[in-house]
Amino acid sequence: MIPEISAEQATGKDWDVALVGSSFASMFYLLGLPASLSVLIIESGPVLSHQEILADNTDTSVDVAQNNRSGREKTWVKNSVFGGNSNCWWGQTPRFHPDDFETKSRFGIAEDWPIRYDDLEPFYSDVEQVMQISGGGDEHILRRTEPYPFPPHALSRSDAFLQEKDRVILEEDEPVIEWQGHSDYAYAGLAHAKDNLHSVFPVEVEALRTLWEPSSEAHIQGTTRMGGTNDNSVINHMLQTHEVPNVPCLGAGALPACSPANPTLTLSALSLRAARLDT
Repeated sequence: MIPEISAEQATGKDWDVALVGSSFASMFYLLGLPASLSVLIIESGPVLSHQEILADNTDTSVDVAQNNRSGREKTWVKNSVFGGNSNCWWGQTPRFHPDDFETKSRFGIAEDWPIRYDDLEPFYSDVEQVMQISGGGDEHILRRTEPYPFPPHALSRSDAFLQEKDRVILEEDEPVIEWQGHSDYAYAGLAHAKDNLHSVFPVEVEALRTLWEPSSEAHIQGTTRMGGTNDNSVINHMLQTHEVPNVPCLGAGALPACSPANPTLTLSALSLRAARLDT
């Protein structure tokens, strides 16, 4: 159990590590640290159990400032509570494909990662053990050193690229989202998916209805991406900022290129790797 203390108590002692936020990235970084270190977790939201949130239908969402230049209405989902967005997580944990780490070299798109799939693979396995993931059948696609902790669930019947205009902006107060809309490439992909949905997912129903487009973004990535130098990135392969090495930036912001796979398992593995290799 993590004890809850006041801000006055926190400032009354020195800490080896301070983590800002308490969702997946911070917790797996904490897991990878030596137990001898003193760690402070700074969280703006309250500490609520899952039972309390369900029983009271607690709304932990907070408003997010934005400059919306897309011409489309946009809402943003942000939860301020201990555990962050892990409190409303759908539990999708696929690994990234090895090609996802080399999109520039293989496809001429986005940027290559400073690490490869094999560098992250042992940490994928460790995170899967902690999360107690169910799965199987991907051994011919992805190299694995450990099997899934649990077998796959029974199947039911149907189961952005960075652009020149993107900027990393520092503000002294509250962060403001700079939103200019999805790229033409993304909209073309959505249109192609809609046109081919029936052939990809043939089901015995009279009609399929698609809902386009989502009102928010579920997987925000690449805002503090990894790379080799200041010229093309904010942090290095250890998630450390280039100019201040003892300030790591954790989370999906580190991803240099997006994958079709959900990012939670990967960002957790990156945090675990960074903590273990840096201490």
